[in-house]
Amino acid sequence: MDFLRSVAGNCLMNDLYGVDPAAPSSLLEFSALMRLFRSGQGRFIADFPRLWFDDVRQHMKSFSDIERMHAVEMWLKVGRNALLPTSAHFNAAWSWSENAVTLSERENIAKLIGSKTCPPTQTPIDEALNDLDGFPDASGALVPRTAHAYAKVARPLLQTSPKVVLVDPYLRLREFDEVRQVFRSTKRFCETLEALFREAAKWRRVERFKFAVSETQALYGDRDGKIFKSEVRKLADKCGAQAIEIEVVLLGDRLTTHPRYLLGMHSGLRFDWGFDTGDPKSKNDIHWLGTAVLEPLLVQFT
Repeated sequence: MDFLRSVAGNCLMNDLYGVDPAAPSSLLEFSALMRLFRSGQGRFIADFPRLWFDDVRQHMKSFSDIERMHAVEMWLKVGRNALLPTSAHFNAAWSWSENAVTLSERENIAKLIGSKTCPPTQTPIDEALNDLDGFPDASGALVPRTAHAYAKVARPLLQTSPKVVLVDPYLRLREFDEVRQVFRSTKRFCETLEALFREAAKWRRVERFKFAVSETQALYGDRDGKIFKSEVRKLADKCGAQAIEIEVVLLGDRLTTHPRYLLGMHSGLRFDWGFDTGDPKSKNDIHWLGTAVLEPLLVQFT
């Protein structure tokens, strides 16, 4: 996974961490770790080995029953949405530390976090949690206005959510040419949708893609929305996303202001400039949504 580096400074967005399932030695350490991977932080844990939390739970046998219960509750609320698939193969005959070499070779890892007795190629969990600069801000970046860059930013959401909602009162897939008196497609929006559909099809997690759009923009000359939905369906099929269901709803008076969003079931991104592409030298301010902003939007749109 080639995660994005902002051209404005050294800010990282969508940082991926390798964490030894046996690293947390107490509920306190596990709790502190989970807080760093809450929705909106832009930080993620590699699912390495696959079903990572199963190994964590096995390690928690040394915890008390109450501690295990609290840890599981915390995981269900926070952790499972921060876990991302990886292409690295985990060899069950090796230790996690030995396997971590493969993880680093296959993925762009921000940091490998190990137990307190881990080798020097990793950061002991107590040192990582006590380092004020150990987990840099990864919640947003100034991203080139290209479809490829947008899809990379959205990748964690598309990897983890069965339902995705794109909210944009300015989105339109065709424009009316006043001179020729005909409609023509809007390449700058279509390119982005194609990139998102390709990414979604790659991970096979998204089952439904919902579009919340404006009647005056998206459905101009298309009163019942059949043309818009047909065009979206064609783009999805073209990109190998035939299995994804398409849904279209009108924003009406629910959202008439500037922000544009891409929402999952437990996370969301704000696209400040929207989803249209432009000069790749220009930048789009894209940020993960914190809970205070995210939760009302999820209630409204999902």
